[in-house]
Amino acid sequence: MKSLSKVLAIVLFISFTGCSTWTLKSTRNMDHVRRGYLYALESENGEVRNNAIFFVLKFKIEYPEENIEPLVKKLHQMSKNDPELLNRLHAYLTLICLERPELLASINPCDFEISLDFYNNLSNSLSQSGYGYEIRYGGKRNKLATK
Repeated sequence: MKSLSKVLAIVLFISFTGCSTWTLKSTRNMDHVRRGYLYALESENGEVRNNAIFFVLKFKIEYPEENIEPLVKKLHQMSKNDPELLNRLHAYLTLICLERPELLASINPCDFEISLDFYNNLSNSLSQSGYGYEIRYGGKRNKLATK
């Protein structure tokens, strides 16, 4: 039970950091946020991991100058190895957005409260573009693991 309350506390903390007007600019605060996201990405709870994936993207949009390399590395692992297909897909789509931020020009994750709504809109947008074809059929990018 302590583990669940710790995870919930971290998720609540994380939810207040993405795309908000709350200022986190101290290095110490940013380090705490990054550690909290990493902890949530490693959670045993699939829904916690899924929300953390979305909030990592929101965090990077809100604070583009912040280094999130350890989080990106974890997202790469998740896109291939997460036990849940939805988390693998969302991690993969998040990596694409981090690599190609221009894809977010018409669909801003900060406009969405629910990650599934954002990723559905993003998937529809990508499927209508040439980039969607490259993702769907492998192209030069890593294929989404479908286990």
